[in-house]
Amino acid sequence: MIIEKMIQPIDTKMLRTDEQIIYAAMKVFSRFPLEVATLRMIAQEADVTLSLITYHFKTKENLYQEVLARVLPGLTEGIQKQFKDLREEGLTSSETAKTFLRDAIIYVADRIYGNPNLTLLGQIIMREHFSPSSVYDALYQQYFVKVLDALALLIAAITGDSDRRKVSLQAFSIFGQILSIAYEREMMKRYIGMDGFTPEEADELKEFVIRNVFAQLGVG
Repeated sequence: MIIEKMIQPIDTKMLRTDEQIIYAAMKVFSRFPLEVATLRMIAQEADVTLSLITYHFKTKENLYQEVLARVLPGLTEGIQKQFKDLREEGLTSSETAKTFLRDAIIYVADRIYGNPNLTLLGQIIMREHFSPSSVYDALYQQYFVKVLDALALLIAAITGDSDRRKVSLQAFSIFGQILSIAYEREMMKRYIGMDGFTPEEADELKEFVIRNVFAQLGVG
């Protein structure tokens, strides 16, 4: 799975041809929306011929869908594992839930702005979030719902609140805080001198979100 290779710095020579195209497509789609990006841009980025891309993926839309299809399962594995752990742990205490919530925030943030390679996908996710394309429904079901459900379940366990609408709104707020940091990246680079972001800065931002979330929920 290409997502496993992306956790570490990528040597594109070690990727199969189709994976090289996928990685190049992620770079292009992270910079340009679907309607602006072209297969020619991707061919140039991957250093392959245009005909090779159409041989593997036929159309730009197919390639875009394939990018998401190949990397989303790896992104949601942690969330799915968390649901399994939650069921096994039984959330016997709010402290257990707080630990899981902290881990969930770090997991999601890492995939939005904590890893240089995965950040490419984070930028695609943000663009879909703000300007949905034809694949948004699939992205919503495969990624957003899993993240939001996990957050809502944890919030309910921490606060003891059984109001589904209320905990869902709080889950939206948490996800929004993580996205907003990535969205305001350029402003933070200029205004407070962040480098955009180093691993240390990413860790600092994750702790900032965690403190805000716990304060929002009224827990220490």
